[in-house]
Amino acid sequence: SIASCADVLPFCDSISKMPEWEVDGGQGFLTRMLCSETCGCSDPGGAFVHVQGCPYGRNRPCQSSAKFKAAVQSATCEEKSAEELRQFGPWISWISKLRTFGETPSRILLGQNESLLLAQAMWDHGCDFGNNLSAQNITWGECTEWSSALGWDFKTLEFFCPTTCSCDRGKTNSACPQPQGITCDELRDCVLIENAYACRGEVPTLPGSLDINIPDDTLEQPLILALQSSLAAAAGVSAAAVKVELPPPPPGRRLRA
Repeated sequence: SIASCADVLPFCDSISKMPEWEVDGGQGFLTRMLCSETCGCSDPGGAFVHVQGCPYGRNRPCQSSAKFKAAVQSATCEEKSAEELRQFGPWISWISKLRTFGETPSRILLGQNESLLLAQAMWDHGCDFGNNLSAQNITWGECTEWSSALGWDFKTLEFFCPTTCSCDRGKTNSACPQPQGITCDELRDCVLIENAYACRGEVPTLPGSLDINIPDDTLEQPLILALQSSLAAAAGVSAAAVKVELPPPPPGRRLRA
C-alpha cells in the first residue's frame, strides 16, 4: 500500500511517455507530479534526471521555488574535470538513467539512440560532451535546453557545467550556479575560499612580475596551474583560493605574471 510519497520513491525515475501513458502506464509522470519534492524536482542537480510530470522549467513552480534558488546560490562556478565527474555520484546517476532510457524497449520513445550517445559522451568527456555530440553530427540543443526533436524530458546540465555552458548574466533564468546571488561571469576576478567567494578589494593581493620565455603554446596553461599551486602551497591554502592573472603575452611568447 502507499501511505506517503516515500513509498513511491522507486518510481521517481520511471519512464513515462505522455499523452500515450506509455512506457510505464504513467507511473513516473504521476509520481513526479504528485510527489515533486520527493522526486527532486526542485533540485537542479541531485540523483534524479527525469522531469516529465514535475512542475519544472523556466518560470514554473519548481524552478521558482525557494529550494531551487537556494541550490543555485549555494553552488559554485568551479567545474569538475571529466575524471572528477566519473567519481561524482549525481553525474554517475544521470548517466545510468540516460542509459536506461536508451535501452528501454519501446516503439514510441524518441531520442533513445541519442540518449545512449549522450551518456557515453558524458562519461568519456565530462562537461565537454556537447562538442563530442556535435562532432557526430547530432543536433542536441544547448546546455540549458535540449533539442525538441529529441523529445527528452531530462534536466539540463548547466548546474554541473557552468564554465562549458557559459553561465553569465544572460542565463539567470536557468539552473546555472549563482553563488551568493552573483552570476559566474561576475565572479571571474574572485577566488573561492572555503566554499565562499572573495573578490578584489575584499582579500589581500600580491603584485609581482615574472618573465618567462615559452617556446610552446601548450605549456602556457600548465605554467599557470603550477604558479597557482606554488603560491597556494606557500600561503597554506588550497589552489582554488589563489588567482593568477596573466596579461596577454607580447610577441616572442614572453609571459609576464
